[in-house]
Amino acid sequence: MKSPPTSGSSGSSTGSKKVASQHTGSGVKKSATPMKKSGKSTIATGGEILRGEKKWQAFFDSADDINADDEKVRTHLFESLSKYRAKKLAENSSSANAGECLRYDVKGLMAQIYQDLHRVAGAQGPKIASGGAQTERVFLGELSENILLLREVSVGVETVIKSALAHLYKSEHPQSSEILDIHEKISRCLSYEDPASERYGNLAAHHSWKFLSKLAHSGAFRNAAYTLDASTWQLVSSSIDENAVSLMVFTECHALDWWTELIHLRHLFPPTPSYDFSRYQPAKPPKPSPHKWVVTPNLSDVHRPTFEGKTQLNIPHNIYRARAFASTPPPPSWPPSRPYPEDPTQLRPSSAHSCLACHSHTPCTCTMSTSPTMQPPLVELHRYGNFGVGVRALSRIPAHAIIGEYVGEVFPAAHAGDAVYALDFSLPGRAADEVLATISAKRLGNWTRFLNHSCAAATRFRNVTVGGRHRMVVQAVREIEVFEEVTVDYGVGYWRDRVCGCGVEGCCSEGK
Repeated sequence: MKSPPTSGSSGSSTGSKKVASQHTGSGVKKSATPMKKSGKSTIATGGEILRGEKKWQAFFDSADDINADDEKVRTHLFESLSKYRAKKLAENSSSANAGECLRYDVKGLMAQIYQDLHRVAGAQGPKIASGGAQTERVFLGELSENILLLREVSVGVETVIKSALAHLYKSEHPQSSEILDIHEKISRCLSYEDPASERYGNLAAHHSWKFLSKLAHSGAFRNAAYTLDASTWQLVSSSIDENAVSLMVFTECHALDWWTELIHLRHLFPPTPSYDFSRYQPAKPPKPSPHKWVVTPNLSDVHRPTFEGKTQLNIPHNIYRARAFASTPPPPSWPPSRPYPEDPTQLRPSSAHSCLACHSHTPCTCTMSTSPTMQPPLVELHRYGNFGVGVRALSRIPAHAIIGEYVGEVFPAAHAGDAVYALDFSLPGRAADEVLATISAKRLGNWTRFLNHSCAAATRFRNVTVGGRHRMVVQAVREIEVFEEVTVDYGVGYWRDRVCGCGVEGCCSEGK
């Protein structure tokens, strides 16, 4: 079974399935927060540099003793002092920039880029579904927040594309030989020449115009490309390169419309088929499908998750089928006042369990999204070598946040058809071994089924009641960093007949 290392909480079980842990609140420490970029850096003053020039001062204190014939000596001394001063200034400036560069929160910027792309894709959804038609002119005050956002983004993307063109298609650029004299066409773009032009152009040349257009939909990316110094931008650029496949898959999964601006600017590109961006425009409006693909080091290796040769599909909530319980007797822990068979996740009237969101003891209309502690993070399915498919955080996740619900097909407690993804289900406040049912996610489920195990996990399973349903949720036990793998403890029972390979101190399989 998969078991990459991280850090966090523990669980317990009497069976071989995953179980919800009993939270003790002990031994959990919040990870140190990375230093963030400070406001100003300190650069050595001229006085500090002059203190290093004392070795030259003796020569100038006795300058009157230098004869006119020794003018060459005087000139040489002044030149040496000038070079020394310039060197010290450069060293101190470089040191200050390096310190500022080390303090810059690159992961925080990357998280904001993902967040921007997610927000823009969400705002584009209604526009794409309606075909993007504008039936009438409206006043600025009548424009919705989404329309204003999309107009701002569209202008920003066109600016990025034009800036990249202005840089790449200069006469001295190697690619200029491929251009059939389009300088007149892009002459209007030259006004967009700015410090970011080279950075935009390099991204387009190294990756693709498609990749650049996708990134350009993030305001955080555009701002960073324009404002960061060379050293800091190099760190950001390296992180973008490392996460290029992730960014491509993320924007595809969230149905980002990245092609419209490129099609609009088609006349500025060379008249070759490779720049015909209209071929990327889908015939039907794309639908968002997060967590549909597994991110791998190479884009060509990206794939759908499968188990036992079948594609694993995503569902929004648990599926209960009464016929699955018809031939199975109720477990010993089944409440005597509860009819059997019945969906065990359904809240009974006048229940002792209150809703996590509104605190009602009767069925309510709350959803997981309305729960005050529910903070769905941006995550992706990620290939972790021998550990298989896991979950990688694309944003910082605060401690104690409920980040998702474990869903699947609800089967009787004695269900033996899923030895990998089955999760024991018990009511909130009851012991973990008082199992009422099994949630099997081997075929139908969501991203939470791909959480790999760690004996020092970052999250735990927890039983809660929300919106008239008892739910098994995933809750962070500490802060989870951007690009960190999100793990959970499967419980010691899961590893009774297996060997855990997480490798952390105190691993449940130590000594086996």
